[in-house]
Amino acid sequence: GDAIWAPSVLPHGALGTLRHYPQLHIGRRMESKVSEGGLNVTLTIRLLMHGKEVGSIIGKKGETVKKMREESGARINISEGNCPERIVTITG
Repeated sequence: GDAIWAPSVLPHGALGTLRHYPQLHIGRRMESKVSEGGLNVTLTIRLLMHGKEVGSIIGKKGETVKKMREESGARINISEGNCPERIVTITG
């Protein structure tokens, strides 16, 4: 389907802040109820995060990000590199 791009830059400590907003449905399965012949939309969000915060998303041996992928049904990609910031792309 069509993609909606929503670029975001998160300041240091923003990941903890996001956990306080349950209306964002972070970690829940993304479902779309589209009537027959309706528009099928895929949402893509890119987050620029500090490397230290990315570690909390990846988890020990990748277990946290694996669980998030399974429970949400979203594709979660974390950029490689030695920069202080990493790009986290969530699509679903």
